[in-house]
Amino acid sequence: MAAESKGNVWENSTLCVFAGLARDSQCLARDLSVLVTSVGVHDDFDSPSFHSDLDALTGILASGAAAQAIRDALTDDDRAVLRDMKPVYTLLAHRFFLDFQSDDDAARSALASARVLLDQCRAIVSRLFAALGSVDNV
Repeated sequence: MAAESKGNVWENSTLCVFAGLARDSQCLARDLSVLVTSVGVHDDFDSPSFHSDLDALTGILASGAAAQAIRDALTDDDRAVLRDMKPVYTLLAHRFFLDFQSDDDAARSALASARVLLDQCRAIVSRLFAALGSVDNV
């Protein structure tokens, strides 16, 4: 009788973890674009850019209640965490397989660090959406 399988061997593979993080970072990029568009930084949602959206969000100069709600909710620590995401986003979107072998310890360590930072950014963005949702748009 064959040995029992302990789950899908691909589930925790470096490639699978990378794919999940790449998808999650794209979702974060989309959410950042929605936030900056919502506060009037952009006129439309047609050409989002992670780096420019992040810069716009962390240094928001737009006026109005929505922009003020974001400014009030965004702490200096939040800004720092979001800025730390820039090189991680670039790694996941463009550089991962140039910088790492697909299944080595350095790759796994980079992905684990990326997961922690991405989760922190998602929590911040969630809080910013809640702040935006509290604005009276009458």
